[in-house]
Amino acid sequence: MKKKLMIIGVVLLLISAGWFVFGARGDGPAQSSAVMQRVEEIVRGSLSLTVSANGAIQPINKVEVKSKGSGQIVELNFQEGQSVSKGDLLLLLDQTTTRNDYNQAAADLELQQATVEQQENNFTRVAELFRKNMVSQQELDQAKVARVSAKSQLVKAKAALSSAAERLRDTRIVAAVSGLILSKSVEVGQIISSGVSNVGGGTLIATIADMAEVDVQTNIDEVDIGKISVGQNAQIVADAYPDDKFTGRIERIAPLGSTTQNVTTFSVIVRVKNMNGKLKAGMSASVDIAIFDRSNVLLIPNDALMDLDSDEGKQLLADMQNTDAQRGGSDGSAPPDVRTADNSKKREDPLSAPPRDVRFEQPPPRTRAGSPEDEVVRKKIMDEFEARMKRMTLEERERMKRLPPPSPPLGMRPAISKPSKLDTSTSKLKIVLIENGDKVRPRLIRIGLSNYDYTEVLSGAEEG
Repeated sequence: MKKKLMIIGVVLLLISAGWFVFGARGDGPAQSSAVMQRVEEIVRGSLSLTVSANGAIQPINKVEVKSKGSGQIVELNFQEGQSVSKGDLLLLLDQTTTRNDYNQAAADLELQQATVEQQENNFTRVAELFRKNMVSQQELDQAKVARVSAKSQLVKAKAALSSAAERLRDTRIVAAVSGLILSKSVEVGQIISSGVSNVGGGTLIATIADMAEVDVQTNIDEVDIGKISVGQNAQIVADAYPDDKFTGRIERIAPLGSTTQNVTTFSVIVRVKNMNGKLKAGMSASVDIAIFDRSNVLLIPNDALMDLDSDEGKQLLADMQNTDAQRGGSDGSAPPDVRTADNSKKREDPLSAPPRDVRFEQPPPRTRAGSPEDEVVRKKIMDEFEARMKRMTLEERERMKRLPPPSPPLGMRPAISKPSKLDTSTSKLKIVLIENGDKVRPRLIRIGLSNYDYTEVLSGAEEG
């Protein structure tokens, strides 16, 4: 007993060669071939697109600790991985020489202070004698010079004491910032050189970084770089903690790409809060950047879509136009959807008009897939398309190319009332083959967002 097929709105997926591959139109008959791979329904579900990449965790602010002074380490107060606060003592250098210099400078200062006091008293006495004409002008001038010289020596002594005190302080190396000790490069007893006076930059003592927030440096392919922007959220999973997900945001996108083996990538920095200090500098991590995430939308497989500019799309669109022309212009007048010199009617919008079935001969009821009856149905469908294409002239096809694109159908617009900027910019028309009962007909649909497998249907098709 034959079973009548009652599947409504089923999309015929066209893979590799597609439904039709038409030869060039000429005097001979058009050639075609057909490949029907599978049948799938238009379903409602979720659609998302994520850009993924691998990267490495880096500290935001990393400080190399060096000493301003030189000397031998006599005390070391830190280890790798230790948390320190700004001002904490990290190590102490031998203070024997620097403390002696300080004490000597302090003694010199005290002496100069006494000298200044003495010269002040001497100048006062000489000035009094000069008023009584008991000393000469020369003696008064000499007393004045001695007083000024003593004062200048006092200034030098104060400066020397300040320098000695600074050198003494430089024997105590403290943390410049709060953070985590990433590395330790010295040990007790080691002699280090100054990072200020040494041409080589001095001895590296330690590396400190604030790990409350970290950066994940990753490289994004140029194909995906236009889909992301600064401030966009990202999800980070460290290889060491596969069950923990960290939330971050894109902090910086490099303005200049780098090319390796003909592949161009752009450096992208993602900033993430370091929960419980789990993330360590140098860890490998994966970064997932969500481009969009839509729910409850109509989905169609990407393989079912045909471009209007493709050979298959042009032929199917021409067949739709020819079918409408035969229905509206059977009396010999021009078709209602084509502008001519004698007919100024505008093109009918295939999307806004009620769906029409393509005029195929009634095929035998389909049985199981791959049966001889199925082959008969396919052959009849192909023969019908080929016959219609033969009847269409080149002029009719050229007129079809100049027609404006159809507007979205009334009552079948996207569910959202205010499409986002991304929705508007990505919307475009495609052709799909719809199986309606025992007939297969092409239909124009308007699509929205798309990922690698599925595309959002905004209008032109229904669920089922």
